[in-house]
Amino acid sequence: MIKLLIVIVILNITLSAPILRQQVLASKKAKKEPILDWKSASEYSNNPTYTQVVEVAKKNSSQQCKLGKTVKLKKVLKVAKQLVQGMLWNLQVEFSDNSTKVLKVYEDLDGSFEFDSCKDTI
Repeated sequence: MIKLLIVIVILNITLSAPILRQQVLASKKAKKEPILDWKSASEYSNNPTYTQVVEVAKKNSSQQCKLGKTVKLKKVLKVAKQLVQGMLWNLQVEFSDNSTKVLKVYEDLDGSFEFDSCKDTI
């Protein structure tokens, strides 16, 4: 009787392994970055918080994006916001060397700002 029970348990584990592997792969696919709703920067032009976010991006972009000292942020092309225990501002920006990158600035619940990341265009 015990041998039969052991065989059943082993078969159950062997048969369920591919199902578990499939579930793990499905959960990894689901963890991709969310689709952002990009809006024109002009929609935020009168927003004082947006102005602060752009200033933080300007101050940190050269160092964080490893740009040359002469390369400066030229303009913000698009803006997207994500709610993540605060607000994550995504700025698609153009630099003076005509390169385009996405800068992320985190706005904490207390109103402080922190440069998060710099990535190549979307």
